Amino acid sequence: MRVFDDVLMPRLEAGQTFINPSQLTADPEWNATLRAVPYLTLRLAVIANVYFSSTNCVCMIRDEHTAFYRRVFGSVQVGDPRPYPPFTPTVMLYDCDCFKNNDMIFRRFPFFRATATEQRLLFAKPKRGELAPLTILPSLRFIKAAA
Repeated sequence: MRVFDDVLMPRLEAGQTFINPSQLTADPEWNATLRAVPYLTLRLAVIANVYFSSTNCVCMIRDEHTAFYRRVFGSVQVGDPRPYPPFTPTVMLYDCDCFKNNDMIFRRFPFFRATATEQRLLFAKPKRGELAPLTILPSLRFIKAAA
């Protein structure tokens, strides 16, 4: 929001919702060995898009990543490239209309699909008295305790 608030805020006010998978990263050493790592990381964002019924998947990315997001998600650039300190290169905002592109994404990359149970285990808040599943936890919540 700090970099593209003028583009995103009117859309939020109009009722659109976003998931931003570009904040996930993979260790370059693992990427060189296991070429599927970027797809595995992005799978979580695709599952989140479906579970939360997000209208859009927005990515703030450097130029060298644009072809990947265009190919995988059918994303398009919105807005001009902008500086994003502390990064030296400018970043661009890319957008994927989930309702329009999800069918294409699932046809080309069926491993992005998730069952309702998997979605629930990843993202649903446990019901009262139910144990939380051993899944992905929002790390920002735990930063103070970890520091």
